[in-house]
Amino acid sequence: MTETKKSKLDQKEYFNIVLRTRAKRSWWVILILIIAGLIYLSTYLKTGSTSSLFWLVFCFLYPILIYAQAYRFAHSKDSKQRLKETQLFFDDDKIRIIENDGALSEFPFSRIVKVLDKEQYWMLYLNKNSFIYVTKDIFFSEEDFLSFKSKITL
Repeated sequence: MTETKKSKLDQKEYFNIVLRTRAKRSWWVILILIIAGLIYLSTYLKTGSTSSLFWLVFCFLYPILIYAQAYRFAHSKDSKQRLKETQLFFDDDKIRIIENDGALSEFPFSRIVKVLDKEQYWMLYLNKNSFIYVTKDIFFSEEDFLSFKSKITL
């Protein structure tokens, strides 16, 4: 079984992941709201209508609320589980993750349904909402890195 260095997902990076995922899922809503907000801004400036003001505030406040929700989620007590230091072990069939508190998770490579390959890390999705964050600098050798990469490539 191949061993890697210990790694840890920091809170800032986790927040960025959560925010990017949320924005990617609802970018079209944000775009429509900004366009509608600009239309309501022009209507409010021309007429001074309170209903235009309400929609103007709503259209520009909603994206800010999405940001705040992502921040709150990333900094919640429940997210602390993802921020623990972990060490990865892998062989031909499975991945084993040991957390710094001794908890062990083990699953076969076949459970990975999607791999998001970024410059600094991989996100291995086990389902739509559950992922494993693996930084690319945790491998002791280039051979280990290439071996792991070949196993996660779907």
